[in-house]
Amino acid sequence: HISSIYHGDDACGRIRGEHEIARKYEEAEPLYLRALAITEKALGSSHPDVALFLDRYAGLLKDTKRLIEATELEARANMIRAGGLRSERDLVSHQQKTEDG
Repeated sequence: HISSIYHGDDACGRIRGEHEIARKYEEAEPLYLRALAITEKALGSSHPDVALFLDRYAGLLKDTKRLIEATELEARANMIRAGGLRSERDLVSHQQKTEDG
């Protein structure tokens, strides 16, 4: 039946599209990390722009089903916005707490 041919093409197209999207996420992640590192170095780890990059990176991680990592980044971004992350020592302490449980 001719409609099954079109459905097969649609399925192949969807699979091809999913692979294309996955590749773009793989390409995007190092760019997020680089932008985050540059922003932290230039402005300090407690700057609001760092929180913005953390949120955006967390969104990428959520899209790739890496929810635990995304949650950790969101928590760090929220601490920055709340003024609870003021120094590199606070950052290390926060990271150790999230790793411990």
